[in-house]
Amino acid sequence: MTKRLVLAVAVIVGLAVAWWLNGDSYPITNADVGDGPIIAFGDSLTAGYVDDGGSSYPRELARLLGTPIINRGVRGDTTADGLARLEHGVFVDDPSIVLLCLGANDFLRHLDEDIAFANLGMIVERIQRHGALVILIGLDFPLNRSYARRYHQLARDKGCPFVPDVLDGIFGHRELMQDQIHPNASGYKLWAGKVERVLLPYVHRLT
Repeated sequence: MTKRLVLAVAVIVGLAVAWWLNGDSYPITNADVGDGPIIAFGDSLTAGYVDDGGSSYPRELARLLGTPIINRGVRGDTTADGLARLEHGVFVDDPSIVLLCLGANDFLRHLDEDIAFANLGMIVERIQRHGALVILIGLDFPLNRSYARRYHQLARDKGCPFVPDVLDGIFGHRELMQDQIHPNASGYKLWAGKVERVLLPYVHRLT
């Protein structure tokens, strides 16, 4: 097989996997990505922990892809905080792809769910207007299952490739957790694998 054919097959397979993971099909906004960097934007789940050898899902994902990932996770960030720091946290680097994972702190602090998803919607729209592809990473909280449904609906409404319930199979497994909320290095490897399967069809232009 020629290199071009191998690449084409990989992209087709990746698209099929992404469709299967989403469970449905819808138009993707900014699917034809440019050549800018990839940014992981979120809270402490994205930032990771220095005391665990510097583990984070962006670090593990960069290893899988062989492509640098800029980690713009800030511990404690809510969706409102993320919306407020888009300029210096995202746009300053003119990214081609943004991996977005926010909402956990809104849930933990019992902030208004409607406002949280309105903020997420505005974050997605502003990044998309800047020209980047947004990949939305969803979370599912056992005490409030509506979050999982709303992440999926937001992905459909805004045309985002979607990683559903990224902590499924990680959360609650002591061997995969740094503490009660955050994965350890092993957990982040599983997280990175889930994101890679959805991201892969869109990074071929960057390699």
